[in-house]
Formats: sequence, C-alpha cells, structure tokens
Amino acid sequence: MANLLRAIATRIGLWPSWLKIVSIGVVALLVVAAVAVPVTLRLRARPAATAHRSPANASPAGTFLSPGADSLVADLTCRLAISSNAPGSGGFVGFPTAEFTSDPGSNTSDATRYEYGGLTYDRAVHRWLSVRRSAITPDGTRFVYWSGRDSDFHLVSASSGAETPIGPRLNGPGWYAASAARFNWASGGPPWGLLEAAADGAYAVPPATQTPFAAGLWFFPYAGTSERQIASGGYWQNVGGGAAWGTGAPSVPQGATVTILRLDLGTGVTTAWFSQDGEFAQVAGFDADGHPVVVTSTEDAFQVWLVDGQMHGTELLNLPKEPPKPGYGEEPPIRSVIGDVNGVWMAASDGLYLYRRGRTQKVSTVTGQIGGGCGA
Repeated sequence: MANLLRAIATRIGLWPSWLKIVSIGVVALLVVAAVAVPVTLRLRARPAATAHRSPANASPAGTFLSPGADSLVADLTCRLAISSNAPGSGGFVGFPTAEFTSDPGSNTSDATRYEYGGLTYDRAVHRWLSVRRSAITPDGTRFVYWSGRDSDFHLVSASSGAETPIGPRLNGPGWYAASAARFNWASGGPPWGLLEAAADGAYAVPPATQTPFAAGLWFFPYAGTSERQIASGGYWQNVGGGAAWGTGAPSVPQGATVTILRLDLGTGVTTAWFSQDGEFAQVAGFDADGHPVVVTSTEDAFQVWLVDGQMHGTELLNLPKEPPKPGYGEEPPIRSVIGDVNGVWMAASDGLYLYRRGRTQKVSTVTGQIGGGCGA
C-alpha cells in the first residue's frame, strides 16, 4: 500500500499546475457532499409539527427593519400607546417613523388606588388609566378593579371616576373565596384575578393559598346581581373571542405536553384547542378576530403562535431564552400582545414586532406594555 501511494504521489507530481488545481477542487466538492448528504437526511427525517403551519417569514430577533419598501409599517399612520407600567412612563410610538414621544398625561395620580396596576390609554375618554387593558370595557367607558379594602370588584366610570361594587356579594356563590381575602387582612389578602372586563360583566378566577389562583371561572354582571360560577375546574388565563382560555393544571413537568383549553362561554363546553411539548403555555392576547396568541417554550427558546383553529396555528416568532435574572427566574420574552385592524402587535424584550400580511417584522426598538391598539 505504501509503495502504491508513493507511486501515485510521483505521478501527481508530474502533472501540470492547472490539472493539480482542478483536482484539488474536485476532491473538496466530494468532501462537502459527503458531509452535506447525511446532514440533509437528518433534517428531513425530523418529524413536522402536526396541525401547525410552517413559521411565517420573520425578521431575526434583534434585527430592526427601518421603514422602507419592505417595511410592514410603511403605509401606517397611527400611534401605538406603550409604557413601562409606571406612572408618567406612557407615550406613543408613531408609525411609519417608529419614533417614541412621551405623554405627560400618563403621570396619573390614581396609580395606587386601582390595585391591579398597569397603564392604558383609553381613546374613548382621551386619557391614561392606571389599569391593564383587559380591565377596560370594549367601549372604553368603564373599567373594573379589585378593591382589597372591600374584598370585591368595583365598576368605575372612566370619565367621572364614580364607583359601583359588583361582587362577590354577601351570601352570594363567590363570597366564600372573597371572605378569605377579607379576613387575611394582615398580608393584604389574596385578590381575585380579573381576566376580562367584557361588555356586560367581569370574568375572574378565585384566589388560592398554594397557587396564585384556584381552579374555576366566575362571572360578575355589572348589574350587581346573578353572579355565577361558569366552571369549577380549569386554570384560566385569558378571555377573548367568546371563550375562556387556559390549562387543565396549574403547571406540568419539563418536557410534558401542555394543552391549551377553550371554554365556550355560550355553551359551557370545554375543548382541547392547542398543544405543544415543553413546560410553558400562556395565552398572551388575541388578534382582531378573537384568535388567541399563545406563547410556548422549548429547552432553549420561546415560540409565539397565532392559533386560528383547533390544533392549527402559525408560528409568528421564535426567540432565544435569556439567562435568568438573579432572584427573578426565567421570564417569557413577550410582555404584551394586542391585535387591531393593522395586525398583531407583540412587545418582546428587545422591541416591538408586528405580524401583518402573513409576515412578522421587528418594527421598533422601543418596548414595554402595549396600552391599546394603533390609532390616531
């Protein structure tokens, strides 16, 4: 074998220079092909996610696409309200320029009065309110908050500030959980969890001692009567599109399949609606048609899905996990989501993203809590 190799080397040494260069190129191509073929086969052998469309075209995380021919905001003339949730931090990101302008009117004086916290711009009354967007009724004329002092929900006029208690009522079906909050005055009492201030009443989940909220879903009409329990089980996260959305358990082991449940508010029927393998699934918001936007996680990344049907979704974003902050643990990168006529706005840890026309782009480096859709 050694003699054969020496003979081959001697013959190659007699070749002209151009032939040696061509030969080296051919060998290099063969080596690359030998490596690429098994890699390609391995990728193709990986099973596709059942009932999920391919990810939409997305700009890479951290890449800001300034307004231009390919920009999804080039034709928009609107302002998106955003803040850090602290009084005075609110302002507007104007499009198409994506410039942020602070609004002194966001320095509200009632930040400690409404105990859920938040900062939302209410276009119906042209003012900032110290509550989350989900606490404001669809027409913008009223909002709901939990009163720790009275251990009940209050309905508030957004223009005058007049308040009306709406429950849980004394001797009503939800009073047992409310009384637990009342008598636990030393620690402030566990509040009920407001999910949504709908047009005719508030949807909420009861407090618990071992977990943030107990199982079940309740409805408190603004009329102050006929409060009722809609579901005794389930851990509900959000309300929108005529349904409540949540999971069957408060948490699952790492790597287990997390299933998002849909509870039809009209029929009371609960259906398994969306599932992914991981350790986390959260309904973060909705598009303009009421389809849920779900954040899930794998070992090294978070995914954002627009779920437009049963077991059918589009991946809008895939963001790498950041190192946990000391004392805070791991936090999802999506801070808030809101859908409007322009598309789905997502505030991530590194900026604002917009899903529109079947594509996702990072449209601003400003981020925080979105305080309403993009309007005048």
